[in-house]
Amino acid sequence: MAALESRMLDFWRRLIELQRAAVLKGDKLLKVMIGVAAVLLLATVGIGAFIAGRETKSERRQVVSGEPGQFDYRVLNEIRELLDRYYVRPDNLDDKALFEGAVNGMLGILNDTGTFYVTPEDFQTSTTLTGQFDGIGATVSQQNNEIVIVAPIKGTPAEKAGLKSGD
Repeated sequence: MAALESRMLDFWRRLIELQRAAVLKGDKLLKVMIGVAAVLLLATVGIGAFIAGRETKSERRQVVSGEPGQFDYRVLNEIRELLDRYYVRPDNLDDKALFEGAVNGMLGILNDTGTFYVTPEDFQTSTTLTGQFDGIGATVSQQNNEIVIVAPIKGTPAEKAGLKSGD
């Protein structure tokens, strides 16, 4: 690394000497070429520093551990804070939409149509009782690949038919 720094310093010194000579002579072409060389050198140094910084980054946070359920969900909040600070269209940042998008993305990766997120508003709407039931009037469950009665509901056809838990 020291050899590279030494070469860069030598190059800068030569570039400055050439620029001084060009200014004294009034040579426009030489001035332009020196300017282009300086810009290219700065771009090369900048890109090199960027790449070196990425490759030598000492602190890498482990987002997922080997243990199931040990995901660091604070990363989501950090992403939200970064969006607040740097996102170019802050009017597009809707906390509810971002939250629902994150949850739906997490559940969507499961490829299971029976697993989905219901917003509190939709849940409230869909669970409002109307006073009528459809069906036989029993809570059911699947056990050992069979449908089993968990409990009949009072006053329903299931109770009148004498269905009991475990049937």
